[in-house]
Parts: sequence; C-alpha cells; structure tokens
Amino acid sequence: MSKLKPRDFEARPPVPCAHEDCPDPAVLSRKLQYGWSNLCKRHDLIHVQDEAEEFCRQQELTTTAKKRERCRRTLALPKPTPAEHWHKVQQTHGLLPIVYEMAAAFFKRHRAPGQDDEERATA
Repeated sequence: MSKLKPRDFEARPPVPCAHEDCPDPAVLSRKLQYGWSNLCKRHDLIHVQDEAEEFCRQQELTTTAKKRERCRRTLALPKPTPAEHWHKVQQTHGLLPIVYEMAAAFFKRHRAPGQDDEERATA
C-alpha cells in the first residue's frame, strides 16, 4: 500500500477568454499588438491565422504558388550549426533570461563562430 495520498487541490475558477461573449476558458496567454491577452483555443487560432496572413501580405505572397516557392527556397537553405544558432540567440533582444543562460552555457563548452581556443578559455 502506498504511503502517498492524493493532495487536496483547490479548484481554481477558469480564466475567461479575452474576447467578449466567448464561453470558452482561456488556455494560453498571447502577446498581441495591444498587449497580453488570455485566449481560448479557437480565438488563439484566429489570431495565429491573422498574423500569418499579415506576414504573407508584407512578403507579397499573394498566391499559393508563391507561398510554396518561398517554402521551397527556405527549406533549401543550409541549416545553421548549433554555434550559429546560439550566436543568433545571443543577438536577439527580448527573449526569456533562461534562453541567454542556455546560450552562455553552450559557449562555455563549445567554440563561438570566429573564436579560437584561447579566447574561449578566457571567456
């Protein structure tokens, strides 16, 4: 017989979706152009689709053929090495602090692009 007993959890009330008159509870919080919003699954999908359509308009991807060609060109590009990836992460502003810690930990173990062994040892 197990000594572990199920804990008594207080049921929290569901967080409502930010869209008025939406009966569904929020499942995530997403940063939108006007700030953070709690969204249900259906409204999150609507916002993701809106962002995708805006991206396509900005890139002048007006037909399915143009969208497919862009995907093919993107997939044909060489994949970055792990060092290139983490270097790009370090250059990106506004990420979670733990991401920068992960990048720093990677470069403690591996050479940065353009860095020789002596520089890495002193970093």
